[in-house]
Amino acid sequence: MEKNLFNLVRYLVLKALSGNFTAINAIYDYIVRNESPSTIAYRYGISKHQVRGYVQRILDKVSNPYAAAWILTTLYPHIINIKSPIAKLNSGSYCSLCNTLIIKHTVEEHLRKKHKDLINLYTVKLLNILKSSRLERYALTMG
Repeated sequence: MEKNLFNLVRYLVLKALSGNFTAINAIYDYIVRNESPSTIAYRYGISKHQVRGYVQRILDKVSNPYAAAWILTTLYPHIINIKSPIAKLNSGSYCSLCNTLIIKHTVEEHLRKKHKDLINLYTVKLLNILKSSRLERYALTMG
């Protein structure tokens, strides 16, 4: 579960750093708010298949939907506040961390290869938030 949890948080961090907050919001709306894929797709201007794909990747990493909902509820406010270093341009994207122009569909790959340390930094910070939240929740049930 720990490796899957790490991979889940890393996936969300990568989406945030790449500026794909539509995916994060779609995942949150489906798993936490229990909205239908068609409603989410209409709201964000994406297809129902994309919504299902995003959600499937989450559930592949954490098979329990209740655990996924708790993780998303806990981390969502922190994830949406991650500042993306990627600026979208007409011809693709621009990475402000390394001053590089990036082809449109390779933003996540660029971040994975060139800025792995930043991804890991955010991932560890969010995992620590999850752990402290889990301990706090446990303490409340014991008291």
